[in-house]
Amino acid sequence: MHFIIDTAKVVEVFCFIDDFCKEVQEYFASHPLPKGLSEKHPAGRRPALSESEVLTILTLYHLSGFKCFEYYYERLVLGELKNDRLRH
Repeated sequence: MHFIIDTAKVVEVFCFIDDFCKEVQEYFASHPLPKGLSEKHPAGRRPALSESEVLTILTLYHLSGFKCFEYYYERLVLGELKNDRLRH
């Protein structure tokens, strides 16, 4: 099954979310969290996707009309969008 994806809209949503994430990072740079709440990654590993990419995938899921996230992720994100990855 193929889905019609407006790539320009995906890029627009990603850019909006990426700008938001940058503003949040700037805020937390000047207003640090208490020591016990600092950001940690398990085993020192860095995430494979940026915060902006994860939030874009979740936002597009909620706008897509899919009822199952797993099906959406496998069919649309890994299938249709794999070639148009949102890396910058």
